[in-house]
Amino acid sequence: MTKSIPGLGIYLVLHQRTSSGYVFLRWRERLGSNRHLNWDDVPDLTRGQPPEVRKWCQDTSAYAQELNAMHLRSREAIKGIRKQVQQRDPHLFQRNIF
Repeated sequence: MTKSIPGLGIYLVLHQRTSSGYVFLRWRERLGSNRHLNWDDVPDLTRGQPPEVRKWCQDTSAYAQELNAMHLRSREAIKGIRKQVQQRDPHLFQRNIF
């Protein structure tokens, strides 16, 4: 959706680190180097856009950061559950051999 705004030189992308599986949203420069951008760069890069587009980009940035934080909390919760499961004694049931 962010790529469909005419003249907007940035777009939001879903990025995944293959080493850890961590998935997060971030802005990326559309033209030129295609570099990843800091959240703080967005107001400067949208300065030439109409006020509605700037507001939308600001709101989208805030929502993306919120989603990223929720994702991190979820990953931590899953990690904690896995640790608890690993620390428990396994339930072994005698198997009937007949």
